[in-house]
This record gives sequence, C-alpha cells and structure tokens, in this order.
Amino acid sequence: MIAEKYGDKLNPLWNYFKRKTTFIISGKEIHKNRTEVLLIDDLKQYLYNKYEKDHIISGEVDRILLKLHSASGTLYEANKDVYKMLCNGFKFEREDKTLKDIYIELIDFDTSENNIFKTVNQFEIEGIGNYICIPDGIVFINGILPCSVAVLSAFSLKSR
Repeated sequence: MIAEKYGDKLNPLWNYFKRKTTFIISGKEIHKNRTEVLLIDDLKQYLYNKYEKDHIISGEVDRILLKLHSASGTLYEANKDVYKMLCNGFKFEREDKTLKDIYIELIDFDTSENNIFKTVNQFEIEGIGNYICIPDGIVFINGILPCSVAVLSAFSLKSR
C-alpha cells in the first residue's frame, strides 16, 4: 500500500498511525459516493454502541446523519455548525415522545476507547466544482469528517 508507493521514507509516519488508530485501510476499500465525507458505517456503529442503553433505533440514527449532512450556509458556516456539534454535542428529540431526549456526543471525550479511530490512505473526495482531492492520509474518529489530513510530498527535488 503506502510503503510500495513511497518506500521506507513514510514508514515512521504510518507506524505512528498504526499505534494510535484502530485501523489503517486504503481509500479504495471504502465503497462510497465521492462527495461523501463521512464513514457512515463507523458513525452508525458508534451511535448504536454509545446509545444502546437508551434504545436508540435506526430511524433516529438516520436523523442524526441527516442533521450532519444538512448543515447549511456558506462552507465556513456549515463547518462551524458541524464543529460545534463535534465539540459540544446536541440535544436530540426522540421519535417516541414517551422516551426521554438524548444528548448526543459525536466523540466520547471521556472514554476514548469507546471511539472508532480509523486512518485512511488515498481517500478520494470530490469537492466544489467537481474538484477531486486525494489526501495521502486522513484520520477519522467515529467516521466523522476528516479530523486530521496529511498530504505528503516528495522528500527531495532534483537539482537542475
């Protein structure tokens, strides 16, 4: 994967990611629409695990995903809204009004072991104007938006 393309020069970086994250996978192994920046399966798994005691149901998980996808306004405003949800969480009204509302935390800051850490190599993203971006490495927490992005360049340039 990475070592084949860049040789031993990147091994220290990827060894660090291997120690710090649960999974390292190639972006080619992820089947998704190129405009999707979430790892939907990871986010769903996290929400089901975290709110199992609250008996969260699939329709509610889908509404949480819709809330993340529907952040609107300028790119700055949408990113700011999602950032607030990531840092502060949000109140979520249950479908069954007899059940108590849930306070959703998209990242478990208290117990990091409850989070799903995944590093993805060559994750293809299509942005505004059909611009394609393929960063060398992206770290996701619970499948949520790239929390860290690495773009690696050649270590040396040939002199003229």
